[in-house]
Amino acid sequence: ELPEGYTKEDADKAEIAEAKILAASKSRNVRTATTATNAIAAAAPTDCMTYFPQWMYQVCGAIRVKYDSLGGPVSFLLLPTSNELVNPDGFGRRNTFQNGPIYWSA
Repeated sequence: ELPEGYTKEDADKAEIAEAKILAASKSRNVRTATTATNAIAAAAPTDCMTYFPQWMYQVCGAIRVKYDSLGGPVSFLLLPTSNELVNPDGFGRRNTFQNGPIYWSA
């Protein structure tokens, strides 16, 4: 069942975008999983993800892990409204969502 205001075409675009991300992620993991340390890093849930129906925005890395831990698109944040952005300080990153941002910094 599609959310109100979205079409089958929107759902197809989201599915295609997610499949491309998954394929790129698997390819990257195969190339980097040459040592035990790299294998552990490659298995970490830090790859990008799209969340239907916002197929044009990706949530990646530690921000994705936090977003998913909060419930993802069914959390209070709702859907993403941007790709990853550089913070004004030039060091951290953030994604914006319908009800606020998630910031990350080393």
